Amino acid sequence: MPSDNVQHITIEVADNSFSLYVRPEQEELIRLASKDVNERIAVYRSKNQKADILQILSFIAVEYASNVRRLQMDKDETPVVAQMERVNDMLDDILNEEF
Repeated sequence: MPSDNVQHITIEVADNSFSLYVRPEQEELIRLASKDVNERIAVYRSKNQKADILQILSFIAVEYASNVRRLQMDKDETPVVAQMERVNDMLDDILNEEF
């Protein structure tokens, strides 16, 4: 049962709906992240129409993880790294809920 400081939202990623409980301050970030992932899926699908969704999501995961690592290497970007890590953690939570 969710706690009082969370709200229910539904997002769609890769033609799948996910029902989540999030803190109100996380909602916009999660919705933007899911939008970004869906946009990247569209790009990969346009480039390689034979790739299945697991391959596409794998490419996207590596792309985002590479961006997080690159930002971690740049000490001047500490606040951005923290935000990317939060997005990464939220995406991990979403993916772990489904699987």
